Amino acid sequence: MIVNCAKDLGITDLMANALSTSVPGYFIPAAILVISALLSFVSNMFGIVPLFAPMAAALGQASGLHPATIMACIISGCNATGISPVSMGGSLHQIGANDEQRAFLFKKQWLTAVIFMAAMVLVSLLGVWQLIDKLFF
Repeated sequence: MIVNCAKDLGITDLMANALSTSVPGYFIPAAILVISALLSFVSNMFGIVPLFAPMAAALGQASGLHPATIMACIISGCNATGISPVSMGGSLHQIGANDEQRAFLFKKQWLTAVIFMAAMVLVSLLGVWQLIDKLFF
């Protein structure tokens, strides 16, 4: 419901225009990956992807990439931090654990989410998304 309100109010268009005009085309995949990864720290993919999906065409045009490649960046960012202990995926890993196990998991999940996000950003900055786009589209 909130995603539909955001679309109706033009928030997704505003975000797409802001990203496409303020960030150079080469950095758009990394920027969208970071934004979706940061949102996924406290949410889940099913709330983030519908918010960013309408922006894929505009961001693809600004970056010179196919919109499917931009969607892959969004989904990869969400998956990179989906293990965060305060997101839905990470909290499911803690079900049934005692307090000691939860404390252990909490630290490891944060560290894992940060490492995965950094790795995905590095991969993005190295131009892997551009290579994938050239190979498949």
